[in-house]
Amino acid sequence: AFGMDDKAQRAINAKVKAMAGKLEVSVRHGNAGLGTDFFDLAHLKVKPGGVVALVLPASVAIGRGWEKLRDLLALEYKDVTVITCSSGQEEHRRFSSDTDLAEALVIATRRNTPAVATESEEWRWVNLDKNPKTVAEALALALDIERTNSKGFLVGNIGNSRWGFSVSCQRTRTPALMRSPEVVQALLTLTDLDRPGIDIPRINKFVPLPLTRLGNLGTRGPVDRDIEATDRSSSRGPLVKVPHSGGMVDFPMLWNHESDKEIRLVVHPDKQGIIAGNSLREKAAIIWQTATHLHFNRDFRLTSQPLAACLTPVPALGGSAWPSFILHPREEPPVEKREWIYPVLLWANTTLGLMSFYLLGSRTQAGRSRITITRLPELLTLDVRALNPDQLSMAESIFFRFQHREFMPANMANQDLTRQALDQAVLVDLLGINGPLLERVAVIRDQWCREPHLTGAE
Repeated sequence: AFGMDDKAQRAINAKVKAMAGKLEVSVRHGNAGLGTDFFDLAHLKVKPGGVVALVLPASVAIGRGWEKLRDLLALEYKDVTVITCSSGQEEHRRFSSDTDLAEALVIATRRNTPAVATESEEWRWVNLDKNPKTVAEALALALDIERTNSKGFLVGNIGNSRWGFSVSCQRTRTPALMRSPEVVQALLTLTDLDRPGIDIPRINKFVPLPLTRLGNLGTRGPVDRDIEATDRSSSRGPLVKVPHSGGMVDFPMLWNHESDKEIRLVVHPDKQGIIAGNSLREKAAIIWQTATHLHFNRDFRLTSQPLAACLTPVPALGGSAWPSFILHPREEPPVEKREWIYPVLLWANTTLGLMSFYLLGSRTQAGRSRITITRLPELLTLDVRALNPDQLSMAESIFFRFQHREFMPANMANQDLTRQALDQAVLVDLLGINGPLLERVAVIRDQWCREPHLTGAE
């Protein structure tokens, strides 16, 4: 802690642990860092009616290590406001002077009595175009935010300068760090599973889409350390990972990212597994049951990678960059349902599929959206159960039409003729939706690709 010697650091650690022990619920989490300890301290000291205001890493909005903190806010606090900055430059996405991370200002009032937390509870999200540079600007901006109707997509202004916008939505949907109110509105509408679809404001029409969570259609694969045998203490896997030898192998793997080889929907395995010892043969056979054709991008660098999901030509184990997902009816054993793969794969790589991945993922690093394997089932996808046999056949036909075509990086979707053709094929040919929807998607596509997070703009 800022140059403390070992003795002082041990005393600090002991004090922090003792403090957490006084709480019925501690939000402390090693992966999240000291920010969770600071919140424990605030929660220990603030009384009902009191307000907490903390600058925390922007991953507080969606990171897995911050989940207990978000749950505690929902139970014990009200009027929760999360303020972030949408700049694409790291130094402008923070409130502190001593960090390189994107940050969030979290403000909340402690309740008199704990509430029953529900996913429908709304938090207020304020996305600034830029951070104030002076106390006068900060005060004027704070007053403007306070006056703004939190129910709407209203822009805060000081003089002739635009400073951002605010919106209230479910706490489980996190529009933090985005600049365009139109993009946020489209994403929040798209991911409202009570009524998913797209608004077309020019004609005041809503177009429903058959969408669901990926987890409703199957089972995620294992985390990479359950596959790979290493000398690390966290390793639990039965297979030693080696370069792919070419041709047919017993345990093909799709493990790492290689952007120049991931420009088409079909990506070939890059590694193979060798059983680490005779005692692990049974475990290797069990792990092989998770091998699939369908794999999802875990750490999506949207500025260089084109695909949110890909297909391997043979079943393969999913590695650290490309975890596997088995599509199968929930009431049946996890055996891959091949006809479901094509519509799920195609949707994932449409503009709307890329954007839904973007919303779910952690966006604390410019140009990236990262999801954990445990959150993969929350990803939005086409509800293949709602598609008839002709549509499933059409999805397969579209796949074969596009399998050899090259895609540009995701953040260039507004320039990518292949991506735009895929959007039309899925929305028109597969789903039968015509007319102004394609125009609306073109507008959303262009606005999303101009987000500073994807362009590096201030």
